[in-house]
Amino acid sequence: MGSQQRLQEQSKKKKSARRYQATPVNVEGVTWAAVNQGTLLECVSRACEAQGALRIGMSRDGGALALGVYGDGDEAYTLYAGDADTMNDHLAALTDVFEAIAAEQPK
Repeated sequence: MGSQQRLQEQSKKKKSARRYQATPVNVEGVTWAAVNQGTLLECVSRACEAQGALRIGMSRDGGALALGVYGDGDEAYTLYAGDADTMNDHLAALTDVFEAIAAEQPK
């Protein structure tokens, strides 16, 4: 068996190792474009000042906005929102949190 054929076999095995595959849900109106861009930018800016980070994406099923948060505590976590207003609230609260974290850091 050639090396290319072995790689193809291994790839097939890896793909079949997962038993559950979520079917993406296309929920109209749940997009990052609907989130207040100024609020998002402010949160990203404050996260960077606090040496944190944000990961922007969608839930696996595509039905919610997903925001990964790094730098608020010891463990990263993900916030989910089914609409832009909820995500705007998350972003505003995180902006305050990251601003406080940055203020506590030595200059």
